[in-house]
Amino acid sequence: MSNRESLWGRMRRYWATSEAYGTVNVEPGRKAIFHILYGRIEVGTLELLDGIWKFRYSDEFRKGNHLRAITEFPDPTREYASSELWPFFAMRIPSLKQAEIRAIVEREHIDEHDEATLLRRFGRRTVANPFELVESGS
Repeated sequence: MSNRESLWGRMRRYWATSEAYGTVNVEPGRKAIFHILYGRIEVGTLELLDGIWKFRYSDEFRKGNHLRAITEFPDPTREYASSELWPFFAMRIPSLKQAEIRAIVEREHIDEHDEATLLRRFGRRTVANPFELVESGS
C-alpha cells in the first residue's frame, strides 16, 4: 500500500468516526450545484441530488488547458458518483468543534449535518488548494 492510499484510508476513517461529520440529512428532491474554478477556468461541477453527490469535469477542462486532473478524480471523461462527499470537498468544511465556527452555525441556524449548506457557507475558498467552489446562481 502506498503512502497516498494509507493517508486516504486514515482520512476516511477519521470522517467516518468524527463528531464533526455525522449522518447527512438530505431532503428528497434536495439539489445543490457548485462550480469548481481555477482562476477563470471552470474545472468541473459538483452536484447533490437526493443524497447522491456527482462530480464531472467541464468541457473546457477536457479540451486541454494544461491543468492536471484532481487526484480523487483521475479520469476527466468519467462522471463520479457517491453517497458520501469526497474528502477533496469535505475538507472545505471547517471543524464544528471550533468555537467561532460553532457560533456561526448556531447563529445562522445551519444544520450541522447538511454538507451542502456547510459547503455553501464555508467552502468557497480554502488555504489547502487553489480551487474556488461557487454555488450555481451565486
